[in-house]
Amino acid sequence: MSCMDCTRKGDCSSRYHTCDARFSWLVHCCGLLLFLNGGWILLFESGSVLRAVFMCANAYFKIWRKAKQDWIAYLERQKDVQRMKRFPEASMEMLKERGDVCAICTSEMTSARVTGCGHCFHRVCLRKWIYVKELCPICRTDLRL
Repeated sequence: MSCMDCTRKGDCSSRYHTCDARFSWLVHCCGLLLFLNGGWILLFESGSVLRAVFMCANAYFKIWRKAKQDWIAYLERQKDVQRMKRFPEASMEMLKERGDVCAICTSEMTSARVTGCGHCFHRVCLRKWIYVKELCPICRTDLRL
């Protein structure tokens, strides 16, 4: 799946990138209004209890749960940012000395982060890897330490 607005090529469905982030606040506000409208109908309009129940159920299942998932994903991204601050930037001399490629994506490194065990990886590659496993992809050392 791809979009025209993002700068990424290809997959726009990763946990770190959502193309509709600009409109999520609008969706959440509309969901709240829909929920409140359902309550109004339930309390003040006669003969529309079933309609109000369906509107409230729709607001919960389609909007509130999505908002909750988005909030959890946001908190996870914040944790990932904090995790990445533990790993220092590799100097250009270190990268030239090693002449290494990133073991995760096998691309040449112009900038990298150094893990506690001394291995270098692209910042983005390391962030995605840590999301899957908090072990060094080369030596399997625990990166949480």
